[in-house]
Amino acid sequence: MNYSMLPDDSTLTASNLDISSRNNSFILKNGQSEITIDQRTGGIQTWKFNKELITENSIKPNFWRAPTYNDLGNNMQEWAKPWKTATEFITVKLLKKPVKSDKGISYSVKYLPKNAIDEIEIDYLLNNKGSLEVDYHLRNVKKDAPLIPRIGMYMILPQKFSMFEWFGLGPHETYADRKLSGKTGIWSLPVEKTIHRYPRPQETGNRTEVRWMSLNSDTVGIKISGNKNLLNGSVWPFNIEQLEYSPGTNGAKSASGLVPVSSKHGADIEIKDFTRLNIDFKQMGVGGDTSWGRPVHDEYTIPPKSYSYRFIIKPYLKR
Repeated sequence: MNYSMLPDDSTLTASNLDISSRNNSFILKNGQSEITIDQRTGGIQTWKFNKELITENSIKPNFWRAPTYNDLGNNMQEWAKPWKTATEFITVKLLKKPVKSDKGISYSVKYLPKNAIDEIEIDYLLNNKGSLEVDYHLRNVKKDAPLIPRIGMYMILPQKFSMFEWFGLGPHETYADRKLSGKTGIWSLPVEKTIHRYPRPQETGNRTEVRWMSLNSDTVGIKISGNKNLLNGSVWPFNIEQLEYSPGTNGAKSASGLVPVSSKHGADIEIKDFTRLNIDFKQMGVGGDTSWGRPVHDEYTIPPKSYSYRFIIKPYLKR
């Protein structure tokens, strides 16, 4: 267990707020933080802290998880498919242009899934400490929508962010209905050690009851914390496609004959040259009363309705 302390706000420098534009982008500056966003979509193009790259990708909503063995048993890959579509096929636009206030620089982005199953509005604030506050609102969910596998956002960071630390249940993965063996503490693992290579790839590496989590390189790090809400979090040295169910060409089934078997193997998972960070509000339980049809207990599901949560991403220099 690693009880190393994370830097506090004293390592961040407040400065005059600045908004400029260049090549169809807005450039937002505050102290050591500089965020460039697309003027049309509001998506992050680059975020640098003390001239070190944090990301060059947007922070995106996610409703999907790679099916587990139990999910395949209750056909989740089919009944929850609208939420996979809502994650992969989505339009985004800048709803409110960046403006200065006494709190920092704020702007808003709206996401519209092409299947119109919901709407997501994200309010961003580059605050006076150089941290990015993210205020997530899921609204107008279709009444006939299926249960939601996951509510969260994810971001892609350079591979140099290779150490994961969190204050929550650990040290192993935990889920809403798989928490009793976890212990609350401050835990630290290399990103590649946070996942488990199951014989067949599936969802892996989730941590629950997270007060804060951090990703660190040798020179810079980011700390993510909720605001009056605990988080779920995970990090992968690849994207979700590596974990997805892939039906076998011969329609293979499990030994019981009741569960489809993926054509992939855990040994086939490829480590990529980036780190994916999942910052989740909720993820449904993994079930397991049986692996051939019993659903997740109601109390561990996510009903289709409106949800909101907030988190703050605080960059810092390593001491």
